[in-house]
Amino acid sequence: MHNLSQMQLLALWVQLEDAYNNVNRYGGDIAEIYAYTLQQHSPMLDKNTSFGQEARTFAAMQAAESLMAVVKVFQEQRDCKIQIDEKAPKAWYKFVYHKFEHRCHIKVIRKEK
Repeated sequence: MHNLSQMQLLALWVQLEDAYNNVNRYGGDIAEIYAYTLQQHSPMLDKNTSFGQEARTFAAMQAAESLMAVVKVFQEQRDCKIQIDEKAPKAWYKFVYHKFEHRCHIKVIRKEK
């Protein structure tokens, strides 16, 4: 996990908990997570230069890696299944890790008991 503050981690965890309990404000069992909420602010992200693009790509990769790390722990702790944008987490990561600049939808599926 890269550079998530305690507040960022807790905010993400609460979103996942709400989806797990089917009370998420976005969509019951679906949480809407914006990439910028998992990134550290950097003035370079705002620059319209090749350095700015490099910084945005790096920030996107870090946000995706952080999201994957939290999702993995959440799945283990809550014994549930997660889909990100209707894909298994690893499939989503392979597709989007370097370009996670906007948002994703995370569906939390409780296992049948």
